Amino acid sequence: MVPMRLVASVMLLATHLVGAQETSPFLSFDVRSARTGKWSDPNTWMNRHVPRAGDLVQVRSGHTVTYDVDSTAVLRVLHVAGTLTFARERPTRLNVGLLKVAPGEQCTEEGFNCHEMANAPEKGAAALAPGPAVLEIGTREHPIPAGVTATVRLVHLEGMDTNTLPALINCGGRLDLHGAPMNRTWVKLGATAKPGQNRVTLAEDVTGWRVGDKIIVTVSRESEDGGSSYRQSARRPRRVETEERFITALQTEAGGTGPTVVLDQPLPSNSSPRRRIEPVTRKRTGMSWTRPLKLFLP
Repeated sequence: MVPMRLVASVMLLATHLVGAQETSPFLSFDVRSARTGKWSDPNTWMNRHVPRAGDLVQVRSGHTVTYDVDSTAVLRVLHVAGTLTFARERPTRLNVGLLKVAPGEQCTEEGFNCHEMANAPEKGAAALAPGPAVLEIGTREHPIPAGVTATVRLVHLEGMDTNTLPALINCGGRLDLHGAPMNRTWVKLGATAKPGQNRVTLAEDVTGWRVGDKIIVTVSRESEDGGSSYRQSARRPRRVETEERFITALQTEAGGTGPTVVLDQPLPSNSSPRRRIEPVTRKRTGMSWTRPLKLFLP
């Protein structure tokens, strides 16, 4: 006969083990890479399961996966523990709630705290040669060429922590973002852009700017009294006067200091004067990387 004290101890231990499993922060992936290959190739993935909307996806250590699709599907999590490189010969688009670049087999749905990562392999998982976690959207030697666009859109999904997600986070990996070079990603205007104008003159020549590019024209300075502003304030809502426009023509004026940019729409008639312009590759702030790269925030 088993003593009651021993039975109670075994039951208590089992309860603790079950509770630990239920509260584990680590994700259980729907799709994991099986080998190096193209994203669109079923043979790249375990069980030949090409990632689809809502999936939790992992590119495992030792594998290099080439992202070669232009997809509207939204992944919940993409954990890059190996190498994810974007194709350079075609447009690509990735929609995801959390894009995390971090070594190791385990991952949490955490878009801010890298210290929650664990490098221990999952129990029963095949061991792979350790290697760095790498996200490459073009490299310095081989950038995304002009005419090819690589887009990453971060999307909030139901149940995600709004304090930290959606997010792109690099936890001890390598993140390379390189597109076709531009000599200036922002430039001052050669003359103040007045309200109602549909063209602006640049203070200097620029290379890499093209018809069809999306640009922003910012106000000259932020207003201290909460009036005009080039960005929103979390403390005190303000009128944001940064204007987004498309380039319809680039003209060289005789005797001018730089080309004239013709806009698809005139600036508002009630806006402040403008003295700066820049291409848009990142929503909200207008901070620019290089031409073909786009990161969209919700």
